Amino acid sequence: DMDASSFYQQVAAPGIEGVLPFMVLEERDGEEVCSLDGTALFKGDRMLAVLDDQDSRCLMWMQGKAGGTLVTEHAVFEVMDLERSLSADKNGGKLSLKLVLKASDSEENREALIVEAENTLERRCRSLIRQLQKLECDAVGFGNRIYQKHPDQWAALEKDWARRFADYPISVEVKVDNLIWGRIWSDSAQEEQHGS
Repeated sequence: DMDASSFYQQVAAPGIEGVLPFMVLEERDGEEVCSLDGTALFKGDRMLAVLDDQDSRCLMWMQGKAGGTLVTEHAVFEVMDLERSLSADKNGGKLSLKLVLKASDSEENREALIVEAENTLERRCRSLIRQLQKLECDAVGFGNRIYQKHPDQWAALEKDWARRFADYPISVEVKVDNLIWGRIWSDSAQEEQHGS
């Protein structure tokens, strides 16, 4: 799902490891449907690990790419729009996500669904960050943000950033900016409807 030059630019950029999302094309109800099936994580030009479809979608959100579904205990949401903010310096980083979600549930539960969506995505982001830190793989780009905003700090961190990233303090904030109502067409929603 990425052209070679974009992948190379990411691999060559300081302070971020390359990722290669891959898609699957399936036939559903007579239509060809393309969906995110996984993501290969790289360290330099060496493949390090492969994320499953759910962690892959979470990583795409953490990189600022909207789309896909967020499944919580009580609802399925489509991520219609996403705004990412990433800040980092030598002392720690912060990832902030602001979302516009679509839900097909009743508007009576609006506030509860918003809180549930925020908490669910925040937990998933924290869990994935811990996984990336164990792998010493900064696939989100905290190091790249230090390189861009604090080049003097990056000069001191660059040599062993992977090891430092493993213990780098990171906070996560998720805010649902708007929740709209409508029909959900996602794979997860179809699975939920067929499973019910």
